[in-house]
Amino acid sequence: MAKKRKQPDAIEAWVEYQDQKFDRGYWAGRVSPFWPGKRPNTAGYYLLAAGIFSVAALLLAMLASAAVSGTLQLDWSGMLAIGFFGGSGALSIASGVAVLRKPRRGNRTDG
Repeated sequence: MAKKRKQPDAIEAWVEYQDQKFDRGYWAGRVSPFWPGKRPNTAGYYLLAAGIFSVAALLLAMLASAAVSGTLQLDWSGMLAIGFFGGSGALSIASGVAVLRKPRRGNRTDG
């Protein structure tokens, strides 16, 4: 008689997911085994890119303003641009770093 090979955890989770997919209430409070994973969270990279782009747009706007007028004038529109682009850029960069530094939880199928 041949020994039955033990299936890897991912295959067992997939078989359980397929068997219980349409049972009412079985997945209530549980996450599908394939949503969370031990892969890196790519949202952090998107947040970093958005923050860097926002800060670069702020610096480019300030340089263009200084090139046109000869000096950097900070009227209400300049202060608004610094507040918006600088604030959103700093927040995006800080959020991206926090998301990338936080370890991602592994597979949780038992709620």
